[in-house]
Amino acid sequence: MKIIGIAFLFSLSNLFSPFPSEAARRALLVGINQYKNLPYYSKKQGKWITDLKGPLNDIRIMKQILISRYGFLEEEIWLLRDQEATWDNILKKLR
Repeated sequence: MKIIGIAFLFSLSNLFSPFPSEAARRALLVGINQYKNLPYYSKKQGKWITDLKGPLNDIRIMKQILISRYGFLEEEIWLLRDQEATWDNILKKLR
């Protein structure tokens, strides 16, 4: 089993649409550093992995890219972090 930090980009509606004005843009970025199966011993790295440091950084950077490069507004981007990133909260945001 390989543990890697992942930031999920669940919904970027209309980002690549040829008709961007027809629908509102929204993005949901989910970052989980405190994964429930940690600590985990990585045989490959030869050490215990106690937390993930990348996912929260990834969603912070992705948010800035969406704003600066793709013209998203702050209110069009939702972030769910660690314990906030429950199945129910993700589904609520996607609706």
